[in-house]
Amino acid sequence: MDVQLQLLEQRIKKSRDDYMEIKVPEEGLQRMKEAIAHAKSRKIRRRRMQKRICAAAASAVIFLIPNCSKTSAQALMNLPVLGHFFEVITIRDYQFDDGHSRADVKVPQLSDSSRSSITEKNAAIEDVNRSVEEYTNEILEHFKENQKLTGSQGYQSLDISYDVLTDTDRWFTLEITVTEVQGSGYERRHYYHIDKSAGKIASLKDLFVPGSDYCEIIDTYIIEEMERCNQESEEGEVYWIGKSEFTDGFEGIDDEQNFYLDKQNRLVIVFDEYEVAPGYMGTPRFVIPQNLIADIRSF
Repeated sequence: MDVQLQLLEQRIKKSRDDYMEIKVPEEGLQRMKEAIAHAKSRKIRRRRMQKRICAAAASAVIFLIPNCSKTSAQALMNLPVLGHFFEVITIRDYQFDDGHSRADVKVPQLSDSSRSSITEKNAAIEDVNRSVEEYTNEILEHFKENQKLTGSQGYQSLDISYDVLTDTDRWFTLEITVTEVQGSGYERRHYYHIDKSAGKIASLKDLFVPGSDYCEIIDTYIIEEMERCNQESEEGEVYWIGKSEFTDGFEGIDDEQNFYLDKQNRLVIVFDEYEVAPGYMGTPRFVIPQNLIADIRSF
């Protein structure tokens, strides 16, 4: 057993050494460090955005409760938010190309056609729409600023698209994909979830029984999968676990972690490009086995 352990440690060390010995041009190294720093800042902004959305949703609930009768409040609680009356449309289709800067931006908007009046707005949908607009506007403004600065001296491109990943009787998930190219390419994804049964925006913690140790269970599984890939991959795949020269690496998920439920109702954890692995690995995803969370899941 000790011999097997030693061989395993040697294999891990060799894999790490081989990766660290790759010669990277100074310019490429600088871009990589910038990309990693950019990934960290995106994660911080994502957390802030989630907090703003939750705060807005909480304010809406506080406003509604004092102004509703007990009967009306109960009716609102029992009414599915989206049900089968859900619609997603493109409200903004921005195209730009001057030969040096190119943009293809599609911004979605959610609507609830079950509402009989335009004044009957759904708080969860309004919060998602507002957040999507702020998020895409921020990215587009950054693109326009770069276009003015670089002019004809450089090249950049921006693509923003969306997709409905989940739309069941209970859950709805909208995925926003952003791809930016400026010297090198960066891809990131943002997810908006609505729990139709509760009529509210959902985060990762809402998928589990309150007080459960879901973070620890998921962290353990992901680290094991990362280590297995580092040891066995023949495609040059490598994950950053813990601190390294370039990044802190994967240390664990939190309530604002990117995720979605796939068509088999499995939990999928998603990381941005450069967040836990080199850019050539794209946006890593980990499907969490159902049996690991069967006793604590609420979805």
